[in-house]
Amino acid sequence: MKFFKNRFLGISTLIVLFLVIFYTVIAALGQTLLFSNLLGVVATPFRYGFRALGNAFGGFSDYVTEFKSLRDENEELAARIRELEQKVAHTQVLEGENEWLRGYLGMKDELVGFEMLDAAIIGREVSSYMTLYTLNKGTLHGVEVDMTVVTEAGIVGRVESVGTTWSRVSAITENATSVGAVCARSGARGIVDGSLGLREQGKCAMNYIDEFADVAVGDVILSSGGGIYPYGFVIGTVVEIKHDETARSLSAIIEPAVDPQTTSRVMVLKKMTAPSEKDE
Repeated sequence: MKFFKNRFLGISTLIVLFLVIFYTVIAALGQTLLFSNLLGVVATPFRYGFRALGNAFGGFSDYVTEFKSLRDENEELAARIRELEQKVAHTQVLEGENEWLRGYLGMKDELVGFEMLDAAIIGREVSSYMTLYTLNKGTLHGVEVDMTVVTEAGIVGRVESVGTTWSRVSAITENATSVGAVCARSGARGIVDGSLGLREQGKCAMNYIDEFADVAVGDVILSSGGGIYPYGFVIGTVVEIKHDETARSLSAIIEPAVDPQTTSRVMVLKKMTAPSEKDE
């Protein structure tokens, strides 16, 4: 290693001495211009090389600048797209809410003495004897036990228990439920009851129908009023008729109009209190 180092130093020294002597001789002969030309010829390839290298670095710098500009533009476009997607999603939610609320407009005109409270089903509790659906509204919002819960399609059930910001709803298919009912087509009357057997099938039964009443498969059954449930709400559709010869009556198996398991939003019907003399 020392040998190569000394050799390189020696060669370098000789080259420098040669150039000094060469320039001295040229200067003595008055040929410095020739030396300058010769030096220019030797240096020309290096100048071109350095110029090309400089152009290359300049081009690379321009490329980096352009790349950064395009990256910034892409980020701005991506942010704009996300903003537009959020606006579209928000618009779709509003359209869905408007469509949902429009389904209640005609119903509202018929519900004299009732106020509709929008609520969401936020939970479901299942036991061997009962399934309860939890709403996000409670006493803080005026909800009370035995208030009717509906959708635009028909009856869901009734409020079974209530807390400050929540309430639990028992569906009409539950065993403890009883609804006065009437056939929309013929006016035949009966009582819709839930039962453990039919509950597993998601159905309920309209019992105590006169054995000669005009009730058929496909008939729509409504609430008859006079109890917890206001008059005229759809309970469901008759899917089967049974004749009880011992009781001399008919019973109709009902497919409920509303399935709480596939429903996310409901209305709680709050009875409106009459204004007091003081308010008047």
